[in-house]
Amino acid sequence: MSAAAKKIIMIETKTARVFFYFLLGFFLLLNLLTLPQYGMTWDEAAQHHVGKVALSYATGQSDKIEFLRDDLKYYGPFFEAANQYFGRAFLESFSLGYVDAFHILIVLTAALGLLLFFKLTSRLFGERIALWAAAFLMLYPRFVAHAHYNSKDIPLAAGFIITLYCLYLAFFDHKRKYAIFAGIIFGLTLAVRLDAVLVLPVFFGAYLLRPDRFYNWKRDFRLLGIFIPISALSVFAVWPSLWRTPRLFFEAITFFLNHGWQGSVLYFGKVYAAAALPWHYAPVYLAMATPLLLLVLMIFGVVFFVRQIRNKERSFAYLLIFIWIGFRLGMAVLPGAVRYDGVRHFIFILPAMMILAAVGLEWFIESIPRMKLAAIAIVFVWLLVEFFWIFPFGDSYFNEPTRLALAPHLEDKFEIEYWGSTYRQGAAWLAANAKPNSIICVPLGDHLLQFYPMREDLSLGCVPNSDYLMFITRWTYLPTETEELFHYREQTPVFTISRYGSDLLRVYYLTPPPSAL
Repeated sequence: MSAAAKKIIMIETKTARVFFYFLLGFFLLLNLLTLPQYGMTWDEAAQHHVGKVALSYATGQSDKIEFLRDDLKYYGPFFEAANQYFGRAFLESFSLGYVDAFHILIVLTAALGLLLFFKLTSRLFGERIALWAAAFLMLYPRFVAHAHYNSKDIPLAAGFIITLYCLYLAFFDHKRKYAIFAGIIFGLTLAVRLDAVLVLPVFFGAYLLRPDRFYNWKRDFRLLGIFIPISALSVFAVWPSLWRTPRLFFEAITFFLNHGWQGSVLYFGKVYAAAALPWHYAPVYLAMATPLLLLVLMIFGVVFFVRQIRNKERSFAYLLIFIWIGFRLGMAVLPGAVRYDGVRHFIFILPAMMILAAVGLEWFIESIPRMKLAAIAIVFVWLLVEFFWIFPFGDSYFNEPTRLALAPHLEDKFEIEYWGSTYRQGAAWLAANAKPNSIICVPLGDHLLQFYPMREDLSLGCVPNSDYLMFITRWTYLPTETEELFHYREQTPVFTISRYGSDLLRVYYLTPPPSAL
């Protein structure tokens, strides 16, 4: 390579790095400024309880570990305990509302994950592809929404990425300190969600299957001898329930391997039990939740990977991406697998998908050098339009082909609002517009209303003389007696939150049905 070519590569690398740090700063600023746009979600109250119990026991404030539900003992408490500490500090020091205070650490964790994602991808594919991949993830609507309120899957994704990065440095740069770091982060991530165990087949599967199998077994076993015990010590240190009952860790693995979810799922207009959904639920849902342009670029990326599969220099990187995506999706399509909540359980494979799209973009723009800047501009303007069209309800995002074929009223075909975050806007509307001394019926997820300021003259209750009815459009959870009691389908909502002509939340001012007059 000529000196001029090397100089150009160095300039492009430095430019990519500067652009990434600028985008990361903008990501943090935008998401911290928009904290008031995102509400509490269905599971957060239970997760906060897990954190309270763990922190109380760990700090000696309580000598008991008691949960509101027996199954909560199987959920790792590390992130929730940390969030209790930081959330209360933000609450007391900055006079923030409860919801905003407890979402800050999730946003910061997402940003940390993005930082290490850029570093990992830079090592695997170079800094320009790392820039595209990180930018795609920052503009992926569902990822950004979950970066505000998902205290399970966002820490899992961040921990997964950081563990992969540290393992890469340990086994390829032969640095023992990174085996220690990998063990610590892996243990902490296991103490958030046990899905983190998938790091092992993803990394070591790619490591062992790569064509250039030049191993130093003695050195590798020495690194494993550091990584494994450090992981065990780490997870034990931050999971207080294990201090009293170490076998609980293995009981938790058994619990989640046989995890049953008793709810129903709306999929293409039909209602299924979670364990009886068609095998294609996960891959189809992921495809529908991904902007069309990214899907096309991912296809380009796959084609490029296949064409380069014999390139031994990148064999580990290619294998890592395919196993990262394929292993989790493969588990989801097995007969009897429990599936629900759209893409929530697949957030930690989104980074690998974005790497595919980034490789596809790089391959595409290199084939049209004279139109390179125009192509990049079109890609990101398109993604920005898609992002802000659904904002701030990114977890209800569906892509262009899905909207074209199935909209409007996607809520009658899928659970486009299943976690209740829109109750924040609904509660604000009621506080500003409800008539004095009104009774408000919230037939599903009513526990979320406790986290928002309500007028003292307003009360909650689903009784015949309720004045307002408010619910998210998760039809499989809406009690059948709601229609029998209020005949709301015969009335027009006074307030709705809608995207793509599809309703996420409805508020009705209840009037007696004609038959009762």
